[in-house]
Amino acid sequence: MEDKAKDEEAKAMANFAKQKDAILLQKQREQQAELTRGMTQEEAAKLMARHKEDMARLEGTLASEQARQMDAMKERLARRKEKNKEAASLRAQRQIKMAAVAKKKAEQRALAIEVGGLAGDDEDTSSKAALEKCLSKVGHMQ
Repeated sequence: MEDKAKDEEAKAMANFAKQKDAILLQKQREQQAELTRGMTQEEAAKLMARHKEDMARLEGTLASEQARQMDAMKERLARRKEKNKEAASLRAQRQIKMAAVAKKKAEQRALAIEVGGLAGDDEDTSSKAALEKCLSKVGHMQ
C-alpha cells in the first residue's frame, strides 16, 4: 500500500516537472519571439556583427594565451635540459676526480711495494683492475 502511494507520488512529481518544463520552454519561446519582433533587421545585423567581433576577440585572446603557455612550457623544458646537462657534467667531473685519486693511490701502492717490498700480489692485481676500469671510464667521458 505504501509502495503504491510512493509510486503515485513519483508519477505526480514527474508530471508536475514535465508541465513546469513545458511552461518554461513556452515562456522562453515567447520571450525570444518578442525580442525578435521588437528588433529591426538592421538591429539584428548589428547584434550579429557585434557577436562576430566578440567571437573574433575571444579567439585572439585564446590564441595569445595558448602561445604564452607554450612559450612558458618551452622555457621550463629548456631550463630542465640545462639543469640535467650541468648535473651530468658535475657527475663526469666527480668520476674523473675519483679516477685520479684511484690512480694516485695505485701509484703510491706500487711505490710502496718497490720501496718496502709489501706483500700483496692479489690486492695489487685487483687495484690495477680497478684503476684500469676508472681510466677507461675517464677515456669514455672525454
